Amino acid sequence: MTMELIGLVAMAVCATACADLEPWGSNTDPTDVPRKHVEEISSSPHQYSITQRGTMDGYNCCSPIGCSPWTQAWESNRSVRLENIGEADVVNPWLSNGRNHFRTIDELIATACEPGMTDREKVLAIYTLQRRHRFHATTGDDEVNNPVKVFNVYGYTLCGNDATCLAGLWRSAGMPARGARPTSESHSVSEVFFDDKWHLVDGDLHCYYLLPDNETIAGEQDITRDHDLVKRTHHYGILDRDDRLMDEHNASVYVREDEGSGSRDCVRGHNMDMTLRPGEAITWRWGHLMPYKYHGILDLKAGWGEQAAANVCNGLWEYRPNFSADIWRQGAESIAAIVADDKGLHAEADETGTIIWKLRSPYVFVGGRLEIEGENAQFLLSWDGQEWQEVGEDLDELFPRAGEARYEYFLKCELTGDARLESLGIINDLRVGGAVLNRAASSPARTGVPRQWCRG
Repeated sequence: MTMELIGLVAMAVCATACADLEPWGSNTDPTDVPRKHVEEISSSPHQYSITQRGTMDGYNCCSPIGCSPWTQAWESNRSVRLENIGEADVVNPWLSNGRNHFRTIDELIATACEPGMTDREKVLAIYTLQRRHRFHATTGDDEVNNPVKVFNVYGYTLCGNDATCLAGLWRSAGMPARGARPTSESHSVSEVFFDDKWHLVDGDLHCYYLLPDNETIAGEQDITRDHDLVKRTHHYGILDRDDRLMDEHNASVYVREDEGSGSRDCVRGHNMDMTLRPGEAITWRWGHLMPYKYHGILDLKAGWGEQAAANVCNGLWEYRPNFSADIWRQGAESIAAIVADDKGLHAEADETGTIIWKLRSPYVFVGGRLEIEGENAQFLLSWDGQEWQEVGEDLDELFPRAGEARYEYFLKCELTGDARLESLGIINDLRVGGAVLNRAASSPARTGVPRQWCRG
């Protein structure tokens, strides 16, 4: 576990059995018991390790990675909760197994590529890293055109998303990238330029096509002129059988002989930075709520099957400010006309007291609720801090699956007259990346250039 910290803080890490999440709620063992570790920290940055014992983990209980969603029979680590129980902010904590360095695009590139690699080796290392951490599904919007979100939040891409993310990663590693032009509207793929030539590499179908020398990666024009380059290649990864009809179809979409143009890039601007205020916690959970909670304009289960939905993981973001000490004030965006005493918070005489908190997570919010103790406190929510709507304790309807992806919001408490707020818990459900949680143990693509599967 690695983190960068400011000030004197204490962190509590708790692994729980997560009995309320599927599929593990119905797949338990008597030895499943929660464990807790508390770390006091006085310098920044600070790192510490926690050993998870046993001989089984999620990775060696998973089916091989393919285009289809993987299946998993067992997960020993069900949940990890990281809570700031100190008196200063915790800046950029990160739960790491030593391999999931995916917080930024630069970290993704550094994970895949080593100094001294050729451009060809970089291209295939990035391609291998991405295809090991995604399966074939999509949110239906720009969310999965961002590689950082794919690796950390969602864990899946459709062909167009995958081609867009790969193009962005290649560009970030220093190679030009552009979209290829298959005639079929059902497929999308990108080309990357190195060794004075454009080369087509398809992360979604888990393949690239070799020229007759069985060394050079073909470009779109090469494939158009020789469809056998496609027909002799295995598609969709190790989980899918050979399919001659599909090979013919995949070859038939390449008909453009003229030179392509333009460029392609991914969506940028997101990273996994986070801050935990005193009383704030994040919980990574290896399992999903029922019904499923996730973001997606397109229905995951209806579009890509039960196993695709089964790979959803739901975490938690919790904030419980401590009103018994003044430290709660530093966690608020603004405070006006509020008095704190031994019974909680209330407004100054003849005033309306307000407190505004900002909730922000690098993982998308997919639901929430408030736990309120007190009398007549009114709560309002805003997406921009300007326009407000009154809310109750259940926030789920404000984070609909097919709505806008939300990573932050403002919550306001208004107290008038004899209204009082004694305690508050702000709890949000998160969509956390099943690909990273379940697949980050896979070895990085640093072991050389992958071998492509060809027939003949």
